[in-house]
Order: sequence, then structure tokens, then C-alpha cells
Amino acid sequence: MDIPWKFWMERDLRTILDIGNVTNRSLPQNNMHHALYDAYRQVIGLQRAIKNIK
Repeated sequence: MDIPWKFWMERDLRTILDIGNVTNRSLPQNNMHHALYDAYRQVIGLQRAIKNIK
């Protein structure tokens, strides 16, 4: 069964980033598309979102 949405429309971390008003542009932009650095950026984004929500 195919998923009824496009791959870029999945919601996971992006949901909390939207709720916390964290934009992709506000996160560090070096070493893009490197798996370890991508994980680092996600942690930074999550921390900022949680801080904004509190």
C-alpha cells in the first residue's frame, strides 16, 4: 500500500518546530546533508522549540 502523502509532508520533528516557532533558517547551516550534523541540527531545533513553548 502506498502512503497517501509525499515524502516531504511527513510530520515528526517538524511538528514541534512549527509549534515552537523554530524555522529551518534559524538553525546552523554548515555541513548540510551530513547525517551526524543533521542529527545535531535536529537536537538544537528541538531544544529551541521546547524553550519557546515554555
